[in-house]
Amino acid sequence: MNNWFFWIFIFFIIVGPLIYSATTLKNFLISWRIPTTWISALPGKGWVEVTGRIHAEPIKSMLRKADCAYWQMEVMEYQSGNRGGGRWKSIFKKSSGSFVVDDMTGRIKIQDAKPALVMNNEYMVEKLDESTRSLLDSIGVKSKGFLGFEKKLRVIERLIAPDEEILVLGKLQKSDAPVSISGNEIVPQVISNMSRTEMTRSLFTQAVRPMILPYLGAIAFLIFFLYELLK
Repeated sequence: MNNWFFWIFIFFIIVGPLIYSATTLKNFLISWRIPTTWISALPGKGWVEVTGRIHAEPIKSMLRKADCAYWQMEVMEYQSGNRGGGRWKSIFKKSSGSFVVDDMTGRIKIQDAKPALVMNNEYMVEKLDESTRSLLDSIGVKSKGFLGFEKKLRVIERLIAPDEEILVLGKLQKSDAPVSISGNEIVPQVISNMSRTEMTRSLFTQAVRPMILPYLGAIAFLIFFLYELLK
């Protein structure tokens, strides 16, 4: 067995999962490092973390028409791979838009630029009924594919309840009027209805889970390589 093949394999098996989890891992590190700050005491720039409640009248969610302060709906499609297996891919995502958070010391606008929602509950539909199909048709998502075969879809709704305390992690934008928090192209902001500890733990789990199988495979391959080398 050639050594160059071994090292190339090890390089990709280690770096690949890190690249795949880079965004979530960076959010975890930022959340772990940045303290929660009162809105009235926010710094001049940089990443910040605030808690508070959404300052707005309740609205209706898109999927279930439930009362909420904020909603996000996502449609995922199962796409088969060329060599067997497959993966769930997000094909549609929409939310209720930007909102204002109040923590009793001040208010700040939260920009809705494709945030990462870390929620302790979500509603998922896999067996589509007629009302869900009609909703998907109205937003341009087809539930049937080639020759009329049903697509394998998941419709997920995530809600923040009226008066529910939330945590927002993002980058301060003082150039805007009013001052706002958003993410950037590489790392999205995080909006969560969990506690700080729960959210950090959830981000860590999301970052580490995709690495487990590849790294176990790398360890098995390393053991096999050493065994063959020492025979």
